[in-house]
Amino acid sequence: KQTLAEINHSISLNYYKLDSIENFLYHMRKAREFAIEADHLYIEMLTFNSVLQYHIDVEKPDSALYYARLTLDAARRYGNPYNLTGVYNMASSAYILANRHDRALQLLYKALALGEENNFTPMLAWTNESLARVYAEQGDHRRAYHHSSALNALKDSIFKMEQQQKILSMDRKFNVA
Repeated sequence: KQTLAEINHSISLNYYKLDSIENFLYHMRKAREFAIEADHLYIEMLTFNSVLQYHIDVEKPDSALYYARLTLDAARRYGNPYNLTGVYNMASSAYILANRHDRALQLLYKALALGEENNFTPMLAWTNESLARVYAEQGDHRRAYHHSSALNALKDSIFKMEQQQKILSMDRKFNVA
């Protein structure tokens, strides 16, 4: 059974897909209110993250930075390393948008450390892609290449895992030994 916070968050995301920004923001506010009222920290974090993504998409650096801080705070309080890794990545995008590459790099290296510590392969791919982009923008081609290479290796690893899962699935489906 979904909570009112979860329902409003889902509704909000659908309005975003429909490019109905006023309704997106309204339902996101309602979702956050319900989440805070019910002490539902996960949904509170998701609402901040969704609004952060919106402000990054429309290239509003000041409001993106504001929501980056709120999202980071909520993710830290929530305490899930996977979610925190994703939030570090998302928040770094706000700092990149605001041309604050130093802070973006700090967050990305936190994401990298958490991703490596917990073997979050998709998050590591995202982090390395972002690191490569920041270093390329700064003209540090050696580091950009290093993180691009790491990204490619992770993509290969993800592809191999997906192929192995498909083979296992077909193996189970057709009982091929």
